[in-house]
Amino acid sequence: MINHVIAIGIAKYQSIRPLQFADKDANEFYYLFVNNMANIGYRKLLVNNAASLAAIRNALGIELKENVNVDDSLFIFFSGHGGEAPSQDGSSLATYLLPFDASADIENTSISIEYLKSRLEKINCQNKIMIIDSCFSGPSNSKAYSVINYKSAKGIKTFENTISGKGKVTFTASKSD
Repeated sequence: MINHVIAIGIAKYQSIRPLQFADKDANEFYYLFVNNMANIGYRKLLVNNAASLAAIRNALGIELKENVNVDDSLFIFFSGHGGEAPSQDGSSLATYLLPFDASADIENTSISIEYLKSRLEKINCQNKIMIIDSCFSGPSNSKAYSVINYKSAKGIKTFENTISGKGKVTFTASKSD
C-alpha cells in the first residue's frame, strides 16, 4: 500500500481578503504526513500563489489517477475560502473551493464540490480521506445539518455510493469560526 497526499492552503489571495492560518495549516498537515507516514507516493503541496485554479486541477488530474492504485490511500487537505454561486440550471446554489486566483466569477474561477466529487470518483483506491476547512464545505457531504444531534447524525452520509473504495471519510468545517 502506498500513501498519497495533496495539501492545499491559501491564506493570501490575489483579490480576496486574506485568511490567517490556511497556508500554515496546509504546510503542517503536509509535513506531518510526509514525516510520519510510510510508503509515500504522489505528493503535492500547494500554498498561496502556487494554489492557482490550474495547479489544483492539475494536482487532481491525470498525475493523481496514474499514480494511485487500488490498494493505496489518498489524503486530500484544503484550507481556504469557500463560496457559493448559482448552479448551472439556476435552480440552486452550488458550492466551491476558492483557489488563489479566484475572482467574483466564482463558478468559472473556482473548484466546484461537484468537480471535486467527479475527480475522486475516477480514483479507485482503498481509502480516501478528505479534510476541507472552508466556508460552505458542508455540502461536500450528501446531507448537511446546521445543528448536529444523535438523531440527525445517524443519517449523515459522506459521498455515499459515489466514490469507489473501502474507506471514505470527509471532514468539513461546520462553522466559520
